Amino acid sequence: MRLHHFIINDGQKNEVGPFGVTKKLLELSKIKKSDTVLDLACGTGLVTKKLIRKVGSKGQIYAIDSSESAIKIAKKWTGGAKNLHFIRADAEKVQFKTKFDAITCQYALFFFS
Repeated sequence: MRLHHFIINDGQKNEVGPFGVTKKLLELSKIKKSDTVLDLACGTGLVTKKLIRKVGSKGQIYAIDSSESAIKIAKKWTGGAKNLHFIRADAEKVQFKTKFDAITCQYALFFFS
C-alpha cells in the first residue's frame, strides 16, 4: 500500500478548507467502482460521501470514527447508502476480517501513536 503526502499549490490561489485536499486524496487513492474502502477517522463524512460515488452500488465503504456525534452527522449527511457501514471505534484497536482495496484518512494520522 502506498502512502501519499502532498501539498496543493498549483500556482493559483491556495485552497481554503479541506475541499482541494479531498479531491487530491481521492485522485491519488485510485479507488475504482466495486472497491471495498476503509475511511479511517471519517469524522462527519466529507470523504465518505465522495467515496459512495467512487465505489458505486457494488462497492463497500466502512467508515470508522471514535466520535459518536460525528458519526451521527455523517449518517445524516451521506444519505444512508446500503453499502455504507459506520463503525464507532478506536481506529488503533479495531480489527477487520474484511480485506480493503484502499484506506483513506484525511487530517487524522497525527492523532495516532
